[in-house]
Amino acid sequence: MIPKQMKAVEKLRRRAILRDLKGRERAQFIASIPASKAEIRDLFDYLDRADEPCDHSLNHSIGFIRHRGLPEEKVVAWLEEHGGYCDCEVIFNVEDVWNQMVEEVWRRN
Repeated sequence: MIPKQMKAVEKLRRRAILRDLKGRERAQFIASIPASKAEIRDLFDYLDRADEPCDHSLNHSIGFIRHRGLPEEKVVAWLEEHGGYCDCEVIFNVEDVWNQMVEEVWRRN
């Protein structure tokens, strides 16, 4: 193979590796979700509609979790693991990761 062809083959190989890593990361993220995808999406929608500004707690999230009967400790730990330490961070951090990892896959299917 000439050097130019070798570079092209190496570039394709690296892209395949990155695609595989991203797929694994996405699968791990989805497997870690402690509730149904619909319930997590509903939580984001609920927080988006909240009339009150964030008081830098998870009060609204916890209220939603309790109302739905979701496993509070697991869901809160999952939110915090992904940067959601208060209601506004759930929207700005967790929902952003969610959109990258989950919504992207749903749109494709």
